[in-house]
Amino acid sequence: PTPLPEAFLRVADALAPPCWSNEPLQCTVNEYLPGQGIAPHVDAHGAFGDGIVAVTLGAGLAIRLQQNPRRRKDAEVHAVWLPPRSALILTGAARYVYTHGITSRKGDLVDGAWRMRGRRVSLTFRRLPSPGPCPCGFPESCDAVAGAPRFLPTRLRPQEGSLE
Repeated sequence: PTPLPEAFLRVADALAPPCWSNEPLQCTVNEYLPGQGIAPHVDAHGAFGDGIVAVTLGAGLAIRLQQNPRRRKDAEVHAVWLPPRSALILTGAARYVYTHGITSRKGDLVDGAWRMRGRRVSLTFRRLPSPGPCPCGFPESCDAVAGAPRFLPTRLRPQEGSLE
């Protein structure tokens, strides 16, 4: 794998939650324009270890957090404002049990006032998991139990004739 740029490593080191081990670091860079979002999800237990750090660059927006509704249908939805130059750190239950997502819309209601969205770039840092069984401690929410394979998620499809 290609090492992360030095500037990214400095940001990750400054924000590293205590749960991070020395496993390899991964960073995803996403751009969100006004009106764009991402469906609520829990990052795969088998693909990434504990501790997700999302840095907001550019405009702020509200992120949606909810205890996984597949486990608890009546779970309350929490909207959390992520201001520019902020970091959201998800560990433990917040990382493994709660979904996080961004509603597709052009603004957010914050403290009773509507805020129009601008361009947001997020840097999301994750550690690859340690070898062995998933240590998450949330078996009712774990997608890596019973020896499930630990593949990194991808949107790419194998090409015809490939070995995958």
